[in-house]
Amino acid sequence: MINSKECAAEDKPGYFIYLSQQKEKGIHMNTFLQSVQNLDGEILLQIQQHLRTDMLTPFMKIVTFLGNGGWFWILCAVVLLAIPKTRKTGYAAVLSLIFGVDRKSTRLNSSHV
Repeated sequence: MINSKECAAEDKPGYFIYLSQQKEKGIHMNTFLQSVQNLDGEILLQIQQHLRTDMLTPFMKIVTFLGNGGWFWILCAVVLLAIPKTRKTGYAAVLSLIFGVDRKSTRLNSSHV
């Protein structure tokens, strides 16, 4: 978004240098994000190659079940509510779960219309 100061700056000699610097920043950001994505993929491959054992399978099934049903987040909210120091955060977590469920059910109902 260009503001009035930038429009007035068009007449100044350094304006186009400023624009090229902004484009370079965008290119660097894309390169950075691509590097992070590549690193993420490498980490996941390392986990898949070195942590896949029969001993972890039952544990991972439980973790997957808790994540799929939202039970993990419900459990986190309950734990946060139980600790007096984190109670405000627990209330925020419960409210976000409630509004998230409400929004999801609203989307499901509107898709059937």
